[in-house]
Amino acid sequence: MKNAFLLIVHTNYDQLLQMMKCLDYADNDFYIHVNSLVDNIPYGFLESEISAAKIKYVKRHEIYWGGCGILEASIELLKSAYSGGKYDYFHLLTGEDLPIKPYAEFRAFLEENLYLNESTIYKTNYIGGSIEFDKKIWARVAHYNVGVKHWRDKNPLYREFWKKTNRLLYYFQRGIGINRLRTQKMQLTFGSPWWSISDEFANYVIDHENLLRRYYTKKWTFGADEFGIQTLFHNSKLCTSVYRPPEGRSANLREIDFERGNGLGSPYTWQMEDYETLTHSKNYFARKFSKSLDEDVIVRILDYVKMRSEEL
Repeated sequence: MKNAFLLIVHTNYDQLLQMMKCLDYADNDFYIHVNSLVDNIPYGFLESEISAAKIKYVKRHEIYWGGCGILEASIELLKSAYSGGKYDYFHLLTGEDLPIKPYAEFRAFLEENLYLNESTIYKTNYIGGSIEFDKKIWARVAHYNVGVKHWRDKNPLYREFWKKTNRLLYYFQRGIGINRLRTQKMQLTFGSPWWSISDEFANYVIDHENLLRRYYTKKWTFGADEFGIQTLFHNSKLCTSVYRPPEGRSANLREIDFERGNGLGSPYTWQMEDYETLTHSKNYFARKFSKSLDEDVIVRILDYVKMRSEEL
């Protein structure tokens, strides 16, 4: 089984390298997107430490919180990987993620569940999504959102100005019935932007790139990465291939905690006190970790994965 790991990277290249080492096998390759807002791209650094998998960097896009950059980067990574080799699965991760189980276990899980889904004819896809959400979430795509780039500005006055302006615009658009998705003809779906998808669905995404760009990768959209690919999947014939997880496991196989997040759309950053939670998780990856906040948990998780790998 061949896997393409699609990595969206900002900084913390040492931490990124540790994740890649856990996945450095001959049947895996890495495709890396580095945020165009940062300098000092790690050309050569990663290649010197990765021996089995190949590494390719893709065209860079601007990524900021709430913008369309993550979706742009996801499309760019998928297109590059799909044309770069024949892969069974494409796994979207960030440089702040870590595997919490050995790669051999992950690969065995994918092989065991390859066609264990409702369709039985399409490879299983690990992607979340829900059609149940409130009007404000729907408005992230259906309404015109202004000043998204500044909603986390360091200047509190500037930040509050744009947030309040957008709030007023929200009620105005709601009152007159603005709906940018009126012609889309698909049920809007909301879910995590991190997924593991089959080559079949990857091809479908690439074939529908123009649709994604028409409705989602626009400056007026807020959080496009949580809608675009999810909506495509759950409105396609491949939707019956979605993984139905048992209790305690996520549909996308990622351990992510938003309940303890910062309240502004970012998930909780795992710390040493969460070690038992992570090592007993039924998922295969976890997001997110920060070397500057708690390096100890990163070291312990990597040691745990290495120990488990040696036991297999």
